[in-house]
Amino acid sequence: MLLENGYRSLECRKEVHDAYNVVIDEGNLQVAWGAPNVRSWYKNRAGRVTQNWPFKLLEYWNRTRTPNPEHFHFS
Repeated sequence: MLLENGYRSLECRKEVHDAYNVVIDEGNLQVAWGAPNVRSWYKNRAGRVTQNWPFKLLEYWNRTRTPNPEHFHFS
C-alpha cells in the first residue's frame, strides 16, 4: 500500500489498535497461559499476556495477509 500509493509511512488508528488488543486479551484468557490463576513467563508484571497469539495460525494468516487501508493513517 505504501509503495503503490507513494506514502512514506503508516500508523495504525488508535481505535483499531485498541479493539484488536481487547480481542487478543479476551482470547488469551481462554488458554492455559492466560488463565488468571496461572503464573508464567508469558505474563508481564501486571499479569497481562503480551506476546502470544491465542488463536489458530489460519486465523492469524487471514487477519494479516491483506491490510485494510481504513485501519491506518498514511503520510
